[in-house]
Amino acid sequence: MALTEAYGYPLMYYGNLTVDFWPTSRYQRVFDLSPDAFKRLFAARTRGHAYFLVTDFDEFARQKTLRHYLSAHYPVVAEGEGYILYDLRHPKGN
Repeated sequence: MALTEAYGYPLMYYGNLTVDFWPTSRYQRVFDLSPDAFKRLFAARTRGHAYFLVTDFDEFARQKTLRHYLSAHYPVVAEGEGYILYDLRHPKGN
């Protein structure tokens, strides 16, 4: 799963990895969800994915609920200039 700008497509092409994209702010329904509804959406969208990649930090800043959910529930396994990679396989506290 990824919240990316154009990086997602080169990742798929050059890395030969399948990437599904998290909805951007154009999909207003992501912002209007209750905490329980967001949790269900997150679980449904990320099912089967091992990681959540963030490279679009402007969009990530707009998605406060996503930022807080990821940081509260999943460890960062890699972080560098221009990216954060969360491990969806090992939720915090498990």
